[in-house]
Amino acid sequence: MRRTRVAIVVALCALVGAVYPVVAQNQQLTGYSNGYDAGRVDAKAEINGTGPFIGGLLLGIFFVGYSVLADGNLPPTGRVQAMNASDDYKRGYMDGYQKEWQSIRTRNALFGWGTAIAVELVIYAVLLNALMSYSYSYGY
Repeated sequence: MRRTRVAIVVALCALVGAVYPVVAQNQQLTGYSNGYDAGRVDAKAEINGTGPFIGGLLLGIFFVGYSVLADGNLPPTGRVQAMNASDDYKRGYMDGYQKEWQSIRTRNALFGWGTAIAVELVIYAVLLNALMSYSYSYGY
């Protein structure tokens, strides 16, 4: 009797272990919000913010405005079409990827613009200090 119970428990554990990964994967690839979250995670992993930082550094407020107003970059369409997921999941994935890309681009453009302003303020302070010391030394 005891061996039968142990055998049943072991068989049930093996069955759950074999079926659970398939069920869990199917549950994750449905729903708009799951796709949205997955798209944001992939965008964070794939996107490099150096370009928008340099754009903000060189073009300032103009590039920040462009970053806010322009649509984000889309993920590779082959990847989205190859997903074995529902249409809601795919739409959520595209939207999440695009919104996260736009967020990364805007944030890095703002950091670039802020860095440019900080560098300009330091240069003006150094030049103003040099001008003041020059005028004091010559009695102006």
